[in-house]
Order: sequence, then structure tokens, then C-alpha cells
Amino acid sequence: IYATYGMTETLSHVGLMKLNGPALENEFTTLPGVAIEKDDRGCLVIRTDFLNDPVVTNDLVEITKPDQFKWLGRWDNVINTGGVKVIPEKIEIQLKEIFQTCGVTDRFFVFGLPDSGLGQKVCLAIEAAPFEKNLLQLLHREMKAQLSKYEVPKEIKFLERFEETETGKVNRLKTINLFPA
Repeated sequence: IYATYGMTETLSHVGLMKLNGPALENEFTTLPGVAIEKDDRGCLVIRTDFLNDPVVTNDLVEITKPDQFKWLGRWDNVINTGGVKVIPEKIEIQLKEIFQTCGVTDRFFVFGLPDSGLGQKVCLAIEAAPFEKNLLQLLHREMKAQLSKYEVPKEIKFLERFEETETGKVNRLKTINLFPA
């Protein structure tokens, strides 16, 4: 099974990552004729033989080799908390493990909300009824132990149902807008 990286602007897929078997990968390898670099934001820039102009994305990446990159998250989602930029998708990977340890199977995502002291505060949205006090305490304890102080959510918000895109993905922006100001 492979994950592919591509978008409408690239006319097709430009990278592959093997997801199973003995040669499991955690980074994309570009296809022949595809060159990659990063812009000043750390976002992926794609050059191909079949496009006249480079495609500048909003995907934060780490380029590990001239033809390989790790997808880190979306520039649009970055939270600037106390002058430190945190990537929600990175935190979500760690939270997935914490949730599994605590027996939580509900969907969730990390986002930022305005904060007078920090600029933005890291928040966690969970698609569920509010958790009982004991489970919340366990989650807080695990998050403090495994995340940096900048990554630990300052607030947890619960919703019965997240807003979704037409393809069934969580629509973060629409969901965030459901929370009272």
C-alpha cells in the first residue's frame, strides 16, 4: 500500500511512500522528473519537467534527501504560542498514542485560539460528550509527561459532531467556528 503526494496544481502525483511490508517508509520519494525545495516558510516547492512554473505549497516539510521529504503539517494550521511555532499535526501524532494508552477512540484535532498573553493558545477538540473527571486528569497527566510545555493543550473542547468536508474529512475551520467565542 502506498500513500501518494500530489495535487491539482501538479496535475498528478509527484511522490510515493510505502505504508506496509518490510520496507515501510515514513517519507515521500519523488517520482522521476520532480525536483523539490523549501521556501522561506519551510513549505514544499515542486518543480517538474511538465510544468512551466514551480508549485509553491502550504505544506511544511523536512527534506531528508534531494528526492525525499517528510510531510510535517500545514502552514495554515501553525499555532504561534508565546513566540513558539507549533505544528498541530505533529502534536496529533503524539496525542494518538496518548489516547490509545488511555482507551480513547474518539476523533480529535489540535488548533489555536486567540489568547491575550500567548498570542494563541493550543486547544484540543474532541468529538465526544465531555469526559469524566478521572479520564480528563489521566489525559492531562499523560500530555504533560509526553508533550513539550508549548504543545500541551491549554483548553479541551468537546463537540458531539465535527463538521466535515464533502469527502468526510474533518473541516477544522467550520468546526472551530462552532465553539463559542
